[in-house]
Amino acid sequence: MGSAAVDDAVARLRSGGMVLVAGWSDGVGAVVVASGHERDWFEANTLGYVAVETAGQHAGRLVARPSPESAAAELLRMSGRSGGGLGILPPVQTTVSSDAVFPRFADDEKLVLIEVDDLVHYLWCNVQLVEANGSAPVPTRFGTFDGQVFTSLVDGLEHIAFVTGDVAGDSVVTRVHSECLTGDVFGSLRCDCGAQLEMALEHIAELGRGVVIYVRGHEGRGIGLAEKFGAYRLQDDGLDTVEANLKLGHPVDTRHYGVAAQIISLLGIDSVVLLTNNPEKVAGLADLGVEVAGRSALWTKPTAQNLRYLETKRSRLGHVPPEVP
Repeated sequence: MGSAAVDDAVARLRSGGMVLVAGWSDGVGAVVVASGHERDWFEANTLGYVAVETAGQHAGRLVARPSPESAAAELLRMSGRSGGGLGILPPVQTTVSSDAVFPRFADDEKLVLIEVDDLVHYLWCNVQLVEANGSAPVPTRFGTFDGQVFTSLVDGLEHIAFVTGDVAGDSVVTRVHSECLTGDVFGSLRCDCGAQLEMALEHIAELGRGVVIYVRGHEGRGIGLAEKFGAYRLQDDGLDTVEANLKLGHPVDTRHYGVAAQIISLLGIDSVVLLTNNPEKVAGLADLGVEVAGRSALWTKPTAQNLRYLETKRSRLGHVPPEVP
């Protein structure tokens, strides 16, 4: 479906029509959103009509707290409506897949059908969910950078970009660095995060043009600091980093690069040369509209403490060493 379907949905609501949002879990099959008050239709076809107001609902609420109400508010806000309503369709109680039932329902009732994941992706690509919040020169042992703070409107987290030179334009050397308190601040030898951060700052300072974007909320590939320490314990018992995250009930990597993509855009960068070994980071940013003009490796020298960590990155996560383009 993608962005085109979301555009169609917004246009349909703007003209007074209705939209079906599928792809839910936890007891919701699909959500019908309307810009008017078709109460009789809702009573006949859904679990009932629920009024939705957009006043006071900021963009990105769906990203932070996915729910039928937040999805309806995002769509109504984008369509220029001050309010409307929604009705919930329960999960399909049939052997027929909902992939077939809901499209047929949308066709029969003349609804535009979209997926909630497509709506979230559309917001990251088309709606400003990050704002600039101040800057100042930051002298470091590698050189002086223009430190710029950016705040996520989704969760309030503050992120920072260390910029040197004029980065407006193409082929800007860029490091999107995931927060790692243990490695970046305390010098943990379990990982190479701190070493990679220093290598990136040094390299960009020497170039005289580039940016390091420090993304908060990415501890332990997105599982948080406490769970990362739980994963450390499991690694000490013999599991690798992938196995440890899975054992704790987490995906291997939950990181999302929406904040980084929006910071890149706000800085006026048209294309980047990423300092990374991680092909998933390249793909994740490209999927969010970042033009990746190239990639340059940040391969650190293994130590006794992080040798297995680095080998897991290479063998199980596909991280690419310097000699591979």
